[in-house]
Amino acid sequence: MPDIKNEMPVAAKPQAAPSGPVLFTSLAWFEALVSVMRSNAARYEHLGYTDCVMQFIITDGNAGKPWSVRLTFDTYDVTEVALANPVREDISDFAFEAPLSVWTAMIENIARNHGKPDHEYTLNYLSMREPLFTVSAEDQLRRDYFFRYNQTMQQMMNDSHHIETRFS
Repeated sequence: MPDIKNEMPVAAKPQAAPSGPVLFTSLAWFEALVSVMRSNAARYEHLGYTDCVMQFIITDGNAGKPWSVRLTFDTYDVTEVALANPVREDISDFAFEAPLSVWTAMIENIARNHGKPDHEYTLNYLSMREPLFTVSAEDQLRRDYFFRYNQTMQQMMNDSHHIETRFS
């Protein structure tokens, strides 16, 4: 019988990562992240389906003003990347909310470690650091989506190391 413990598909080198730096607080950065995700479809399918609407809120994102983007996950794909109201929207199941300095530290740590962040830069670890990093939702069931789909969300953030990111 074959040994199947923890056999996760090896990630292919993303074909869709943009050349040149991309501003983190932009739709282009999140669209690039989705492109990288799609180029690693087997890895995401291994993690299981994801059906939720998540929102990233950067509390001081553009010239010190809040900035936000919404991603709609449908099964194994992201079907929408859209600008969002910087206050958690009712359409979102949950939102990650943090200042740019926290996002910068996390993304830089992921890049420095080639997609394998130190534990204190994982979404799960940061979610326990309120008020520095907040996971908000309308109710407990919708907040539970973060924990249910955490591996997919973390893998998506880990894939950010394929994007040359600039922060201002």
